[in-house]
Amino acid sequence: MNHWKKVQQVAIDRFGIITTAEAGRLGVNPMEMYRWFKTGRLEKIGYGVYRLSAFPHQGLASDFAAILANVGESAYLSGESVLAFMRLCPTRPYVVFVSSPV
Repeated sequence: MNHWKKVQQVAIDRFGIITTAEAGRLGVNPMEMYRWFKTGRLEKIGYGVYRLSAFPHQGLASDFAAILANVGESAYLSGESVLAFMRLCPTRPYVVFVSSPV
């Protein structure tokens, strides 16, 4: 399986988001990620964080996934952001609450 297919499989499970660290664990070097960015396969959304260009936007789920990827691998939603993500209450917070054990 080539590198692009591996990156696609991992990113699809994460709402189209892939980081250079995750891609590195798959054997993809940063220059290959940069080449995919330059050719339009990836969109840069943060330092070392990319989104598949062909992946459809999934609303709040895509936004929260991008925010968490920018913070780090151990980050998770907390507080009112969890309620908004699960659509348990009619709110769309202007501040996203993120926690991390580190």
